[in-house]
Amino acid sequence: LNFKTGTSTSVNKDILSIRAAFNNSTSIFVDNKMHELTEFEIIGNVGPGYFVTQGNFNSYLSLRKLKINDFSSVSSFVTLFSNSRNLEYVDIQNATATNFIQTFQGCTSLKYVNISFSNQTSRTFDSTFNQCTSLKRVDISNTTFSNTKSMFNDCYQLEDISNIPFNGHIFNVDVSNMFRNCISLTGDIVINIDTNNQVI
Repeated sequence: LNFKTGTSTSVNKDILSIRAAFNNSTSIFVDNKMHELTEFEIIGNVGPGYFVTQGNFNSYLSLRKLKINDFSSVSSFVTLFSNSRNLEYVDIQNATATNFIQTFQGCTSLKYVNISFSNQTSRTFDSTFNQCTSLKRVDISNTTFSNTKSMFNDCYQLEDISNIPFNGHIFNVDVSNMFRNCISLTGDIVINIDTNNQVI
C-alpha cells in the first residue's frame, strides 16, 4: 500500500499485511473491523495521529508482528500493547517516550521485543512485560531506568536480557518483583541501584 503525504486512510479489513511509508503529517486509522491484521511495518515517523483505535493496539486481535522505524512522535506507551494476546514480535526504533507502564502486560504470545531510543533519559518501566509468559528475549538500548517494579514479573520463559543496560542505570526506584518467577534466566545479572529495595 502507498499512502500520500497529508492523507488519512482507512484500510480494508481483508488486507492482512501492511507496509506503509509516510511522514508525521499522515495518519493511518484502522477501525474495529481489522481483527485479522497480522503484520504491520511502518517506515517514517508515525506522527501524533498514529494508526490506533482509542490509543492502543488491543483491538488488533490477530496482530503478530509490528515494526516501526520512527516512533518519536508518540509521547506515552502506557498500556499501548497490553493484552494483545497474539502479538509475537515487536521492533520499535527512535522512540522518545518516557512512560512504559504496563506497555506489554498480558501479551502472552510475545517472544521478542526490541526498543531503541533516540535519546538517553530516565524512563519508567513499571510492569512493562508483566505476565508475558512466552517472552524469551528483550533488547533495550540508549536509556536509563527510573522504575522497574514487576518489569518482568511472571516471564517464565525469559532467557536473554543481555542487551539491556541495567548496570549503573537504575536510580531511586522500586524494583520489587522485577524478576519474580523468571525461572529460565541463568547466570549473573549485574544491576547497580541507588536504593535498598529488593530486586526479586
